[in-house]
Amino acid sequence: FTNGKIEGINNVVKHLKSNAYGFKLFDNFYKRLLLRINS
Repeated sequence: FTNGKIEGINNVVKHLKSNAYGFKLFDNFYKRLLLRINS
């Protein structure tokens, strides 16, 4: 039992947040996040 999957998701969120300056709406950021995590 490890936290690897959760740490991977956290890493994706941090990476997207650092590149999220182009998103004007949180909804767009959230949709991009869901697409990235589910792929």
